[in-house]
Order: sequence, then structure tokens, then C-alpha cells
Amino acid sequence: DDDDDDDGPVRGVGVRPNAVCYNAAIDAWSRSRPAGEAAERAERLLREMEHERELQQQSVPFRDSSTPRSSRNKRNDRDNLNPTTVTYTSVIAAWSRSRRPDAARRAEAVLSDMIYAHERMRDASIRPNKRTYGAVLAAWAASDEEGASDRAQEILDELIDRYNRGEDGDDCRPNEVMFNS
Repeated sequence: DDDDDDDGPVRGVGVRPNAVCYNAAIDAWSRSRPAGEAAERAERLLREMEHERELQQQSVPFRDSSTPRSSRNKRNDRDNLNPTTVTYTSVIAAWSRSRRPDAARRAEAVLSDMIYAHERMRDASIRPNKRTYGAVLAAWAASDEEGASDRAQEILDELIDRYNRGEDGDDCRPNEVMFNS
């Protein structure tokens, strides 16, 4: 297969990591110490994935237009660098565990980016779920920032509103853990 010789995100090596590889690395960083540095590294990998996704979206119509559909599907599976719910949630969890003073704000910013990407691309594979919101709520619950409990309540209220509007399905139904954060 000629495509194996392409330079991918690891230039000059012929290696093309996909979302599974990135997610494994992000998950490992989300559980590492020191937690603050680990959260930054996890988020950096997420941003790499987002950047690669943007590049793929820009090049897909040209690169794939003459490729037979079956080859295109195989290539897209192998080259897939799209962040998923798991990706974003792992980064949010990393921030939640980091104990840094800005952790809750960083976790919430990743959630905002996720919601924006989900709504912009209408992609169910990046829809926030209970774990996503739970990790953001945990970050705010652990925060010493003034007004942290108010912000956690606002996020919970937003989640309840989204759930009541049917935006995120049952995957985002608030549960007792969220109410106790």
C-alpha cells in the first residue's frame, strides 16, 4: 500500500497515529503526576488532534475525490484523528485532578470547546455526556476560587436545561453524583 510511506503527523517516519493512539496517550497523561503538567500535556495532544482534524477536513475533498469509496473508507478509518467524547472527557478529567488554581476554568473551557465542536459539526461522537459534565463539576467542587460553588451550580443548571430540551439525550441525564458535587 503506497499510503504507508506517507509522512503523517510523525514526519519522516511513516507512522500515522490515529485517534485510538492519541486517546491512549491522553488517558495516560490524565492519570499521571505531576497532575498540572500532565493536564497541560493531555490538552496539548487534544489541540494537536483538533488541528489535524481541521487539516483533514480542508484536504478531504481534493485528496479523496478520485479514490474509490472502499479505499476512502479504509483510509479515513486509519487516518482518523477526530477527537471524541472520550478524548475531551479525559482532558477535562486531567484538569479536574490537577489541583491547579486555574483547573476548573481550564476544564470548563475544554467543555465549551467540545460543545462548540459538537454543534458546529453536528457530530454525535463528540457530544458531552454524564462523565464529561461530572468531571467539570468535580473540578469546580475542588476549586478554591471565589464563586466556585456558584459556577458549579450554573453548570449543573445548564446541563439540566440541555437535558430538558433533549439536546444531549439520556447520556446527559443529571444524576445524584452531579447534585452532590
